[in-house]
Amino acid sequence: MWSIIAFGIAPAGMVVWALLMSGFKPLQNISRAVLNVSIAIGTLKLTLPMFIALFSLIVWVFESYKVFGASDDKLAQTVNPDRFHASKWRSERNWWILNFNLVLWLTNWRVSHLFAAKEKDKKK
Repeated sequence: MWSIIAFGIAPAGMVVWALLMSGFKPLQNISRAVLNVSIAIGTLKLTLPMFIALFSLIVWVFESYKVFGASDDKLAQTVNPDRFHASKWRSERNWWILNFNLVLWLTNWRVSHLFAAKEKDKKK
């Protein structure tokens, strides 16, 4: 799952953001087309950035608990400290990846709406 987020979803979000911020209409239109893709889960209908942000938020809560809320197991630290520190480092890395992904997709979602509102006001 982490390789999909780190090497797939986050870079895709950066590409979408770069296209959106390019100032070149055809590239912005490609970005908006991606950001307006709808995903329906039962009666719940979400756009792609909303879905990715919601997924990232849910996983972020679990990772935040692992990093900040879970009590440090003193036995694990003494019996196998290398494994304990590797696991802790991995959880912290995942937490930072999720922070980046969450902010990136929320930014894409909001900026695309701001640009759409700006164009709507220009047409009036």
